[in-house]
Amino acid sequence: MSTSKMFAWVCAWGLALAACAGTEGGNPLDERDGGPIADGSLVCDDGGELVRPTLCEPDDVSESCTCRAGDAAAFFEIAEGYGQRVRLYGPTSSGGFVALHTHLCVGDCDLTRRATLTVRRFDGSGAALGAPVEVTRSSAWVEQGAALEGDVLTLVFADEREGPSVASALHFGRFDVATGTWLVEPRVALPDAGFVTNVALARSSEGYAVVFTRTHDTDASQRGGFFVALTPAGDVEGSVVAVAEDSGFDASSVALASRADGTLLGRWTATSLEWVPLDASGSVGTASAVVNVSGPTSGPSLVPVTGGFRAAWSDGSGLRVARLDATGALIGTPTEVGHGRLEALVADADGVVSLLWSPRVRCDEGVEEYQERVLTRLDTSGTRAHSDVLVHRGTGQTFDGSLVGTGGALRGSVVTYGPSVSTAWTVPVCAP
Repeated sequence: MSTSKMFAWVCAWGLALAACAGTEGGNPLDERDGGPIADGSLVCDDGGELVRPTLCEPDDVSESCTCRAGDAAAFFEIAEGYGQRVRLYGPTSSGGFVALHTHLCVGDCDLTRRATLTVRRFDGSGAALGAPVEVTRSSAWVEQGAALEGDVLTLVFADEREGPSVASALHFGRFDVATGTWLVEPRVALPDAGFVTNVALARSSEGYAVVFTRTHDTDASQRGGFFVALTPAGDVEGSVVAVAEDSGFDASSVALASRADGTLLGRWTATSLEWVPLDASGSVGTASAVVNVSGPTSGPSLVPVTGGFRAAWSDGSGLRVARLDATGALIGTPTEVGHGRLEALVADADGVVSLLWSPRVRCDEGVEEYQERVLTRLDTSGTRAHSDVLVHRGTGQTFDGSLVGTGGALRGSVVTYGPSVSTAWTVPVCAP
């Protein structure tokens, strides 16, 4: 196996395996062992004491906590040491949601590090609908992008069936969420996509736009982000076009959203985050530099709203939310939410933005970083719509996080580890 490919593959595993040393209890909303409550505005005073702002916990019924998290429900468990990842999409036409669930360790896992990608359907209350539908089994993480239109879920995923040393193929499929059946069975769309590290998918006026990022040992032209257009049937149309340069780890994550005349791409450079219009063929328009960045990055996320977009990202200096116009130009000044890592972004029809994020606690050496999941909601002016909400507090290790709107409420997801199992949960938030 090549050096850079091995490194990227191990990194994907490391995210899962590094989280396995914790002592997570059976209920993911249990109190942390001796740890403080923390949200994004957590600060230390000169004496090193923690200042703890208001954070609405599940049992808080005060007037300031009208939005709270409900009871978490587990939907999958696997032996500790084998990772999971969940991405939520919704709402469906009936007010439910869909979970794309990747988990490691099936069959000959100890030899192959095999992973399975499944589609899981839920109603608006979080109850499972039917059995999970298997999409594929792979010898490494299955990187995927998806779009939900009504009850049709479109998937583009990179699957390494022959092992982690072999280049990925991009696969295409369309799934009917209402019936639990395939409209287009998963099939190869792009046979040799390279070693894919991220896939973003958006609906375009003529089909689908896909941007996938990849790495390579020695050839710089094979690293970075690449655009490919697909027809509604999943056939490649035109050529594969480079749209983002390799800027180290930053290049492994992009955002993509539909626009009237194409798509808008969020890409990292060595020093900044840019929003770039792409036409239907992937031609790059004028980039709009949003902000200079420093340190580790997460995101970006991008959601279309009336007249433009809402965007969110985080780097070494904090988590931010911004308004963009239809071209990707920044409107006003980004809102600073807090110091932490972005997990997911949702925007509703009224322009209210909901973020699921992981606050970073810096002030107490006895408190582990990134073990809470907090919901922050901002109105169109960037003002907090209500007190932040504690969605999850781990007593061990927490990984992943996703968020979706479901029939007037929000639904979050987390993955926990330890002491002997890894568990995937969904959590209702702000339910009516």
